[in-house]
Amino acid sequence: EVTGTVTHKDEPVEGALIVFTPQNSSDTSKLAAQAETDADGNYSLQTYVGGEDYKEGVEPGDYDISITKLEVVQDMRRRPKHLLPQKFSQPKTSGLSATVSETGENQFDFDL
Repeated sequence: EVTGTVTHKDEPVEGALIVFTPQNSSDTSKLAAQAETDADGNYSLQTYVGGEDYKEGVEPGDYDISITKLEVVQDMRRRPKHLLPQKFSQPKTSGLSATVSETGENQFDFDL
């Protein structure tokens, strides 16, 4: 199980998508995991395993992290604006990473 909080300028971020992407992409035993933050900025990762199935948590290992929150737009011809600094939207530019251990507490808090 992997949990944590996302804040921006010391305020909780609701509705952000957080994605843990394996650093060693050639290791097919590790899949990306994701979660959406709640009103308090809390998240709990789930890994997509196929069909409509998800499992709680993520495999142990090293991960790069992206966190994105976009404005909701009604006009599909207009690109939504990033509501967090855009550098956090890509795992290679975010500067965020985590090592998930098999034992112990896996809580990762991010203040953007």
